[in-house]
Amino acid sequence: QQSRRRPSSSSSSGDDGSSSLVLALAMIYLDRACSVETDRTSPYLLGPGARFAPCPYLTPRTVHRSALTAVVLACRALRGETDFSDASVTRRYAEALSGVVGRRPSSSSSANEFGVDVTEEELGSMERHMLGALGAGGLGVEAD
Repeated sequence: QQSRRRPSSSSSSGDDGSSSLVLALAMIYLDRACSVETDRTSPYLLGPGARFAPCPYLTPRTVHRSALTAVVLACRALRGETDFSDASVTRRYAEALSGVVGRRPSSSSSANEFGVDVTEEELGSMERHMLGALGAGGLGVEAD
């Protein structure tokens, strides 16, 4: 019997192996969001009968933002930060991303030098789109 569960973690840090879980969830979210087989009638965001489009296919133009969004959603799911109307959570993730994205350890380059910098508004929009593209299952993952 399969059951749908919200991912959970006892710690919000990535130091205890939860980073592997975040990456696994992110890959599941990417797969589900891009799949043409996902049922996208999602009352979760827009109400009964609403349909979302799948996320774009992963290409060199879309893969970075899609992957970042999936990782952010996985982190939020594991931390129980599922109130997407709370802009402060999205702001915190956008600020964290702007400090790491595109940086190399030995480089003094700016975060947007490699073209992957994300604003709070863009991240919020990407989160909403991917949430819809995840379909009726939302952030839940089926366990066997």
